[in-house]
Amino acid sequence: RYGVKVAMPAEYDTSTYYGRGPTENYADRNDAAFLGVYCQTADEQAHAYVRPQETGTKTDMRYWRQTDRGGRGIEITASAPFCASALHYSAESLDGGDEKAQRHFGEVERSPLVFLSIDMAHVGAGGVDSWSDDAIAMEPYRLHSGTYEFCFRLTPIR
Repeated sequence: RYGVKVAMPAEYDTSTYYGRGPTENYADRNDAAFLGVYCQTADEQAHAYVRPQETGTKTDMRYWRQTDRGGRGIEITASAPFCASALHYSAESLDGGDEKAQRHFGEVERSPLVFLSIDMAHVGAGGVDSWSDDAIAMEPYRLHSGTYEFCFRLTPIR
């Protein structure tokens, strides 16, 4: 992914967004996610896969609002559609590392923080088939190293 990660206090756990949803979706897995306005909590965005892994990303965002229950928080807009997610799990806590330890989602400690990801681009989910170890995304959905520019605006919501 190419973007920014922000740790926010727990009370900012409500996401309202205009983009593809309401289920998680990735560049190569978003045809069944339709553009619309959706509202979810950070808990509702995490999918409890048997093996903990990346989860919750949404694509084609036009805006994303991360707020508390009173509606106070921030709004993110960008010069082009972007990806975003907000979870009570850091990316590091969901990644089993190179060893891929045998554990289940319920064993990952839920953080009191909300981890907001704002991404210009996110690699596709990959996994063209379910029987091989070739989980890399197809070429059009890969994110190669290089120089990128991502302009977005954070606006306070009071």
